[in-house]
Amino acid sequence: MSATPKAFTDHRHAIWWLGGATVAIIAAALLLRHRKITLVFVLLAVVAMVLTFHGSVTFGPSAVHLPHLRWTAFTAAAVALVLPQLPLSFANSCLATADAARTYFGDAAWRVRPGRLAITFGLANLFAGGISGMPVCHGAGGMTAHRSFGARSGGAPIMLGGVLIAVALAMGATLTAALSGFPVPILAGLLTVAGLLHIALLKDLRHPAHWALALAVGITGFLSNLAIALLGALLIWWVARSIQAFQARRKADGSRPHAQPPRCGTGSP
Repeated sequence: MSATPKAFTDHRHAIWWLGGATVAIIAAALLLRHRKITLVFVLLAVVAMVLTFHGSVTFGPSAVHLPHLRWTAFTAAAVALVLPQLPLSFANSCLATADAARTYFGDAAWRVRPGRLAITFGLANLFAGGISGMPVCHGAGGMTAHRSFGARSGGAPIMLGGVLIAVALAMGATLTAALSGFPVPILAGLLTVAGLLHIALLKDLRHPAHWALALAVGITGFLSNLAIALLGALLIWWVARSIQAFQARRKADGSRPHAQPPRCGTGSP
């Protein structure tokens, strides 16, 4: 919100207006999130996009292009896209999404496992890349947002996906220009609320060491980058687990009764 990209129509507005509207959206979304207020905000955003759109309307989907399979394209994508995305996809799309699903839905989320999540969004990206589309992924924050704003059943993502497919097929060629009119305060406000509600997952942490590790990962990721934070956290976790396993083996060995040597006259050789 404070550095609105120039692609958005709202970038011309004063920061005090954008900031004030964002605070109002945050307050309303938090206080009225159980009353489907997000649907009202989405409706307002659609109206705003229609009113601020002044380009030509083109019906039908956007053009589909096959990718250029050149070695230079692969190497450029590997360095600029794949490597930076790996820690985020591993941590947020696989591990965190599976953990959030178990937290929110308990035993009903037994199918949601990191390996399955990796397969599903990997296949989705193979398809998207095959038609020169944008990469996609799962997200724990998205799950928090959907659940917190009332989407509790499997019908919600099916409905959302169906609407998005219908809009893409009907007016996909116009969406890029039309989406620039999406009100930044609504976008920033809803993202902020989703982030705050996602932070509430920390309440599951009980041990001070777990809190220290979580805070260290967050601060390191904020000050440097997620890859360093993720690798450091995994290293600390594996070392701690190894120490615990070693101590458990020593304790088990110490609790076993030692074999006594046979006494004379018992018939033992």
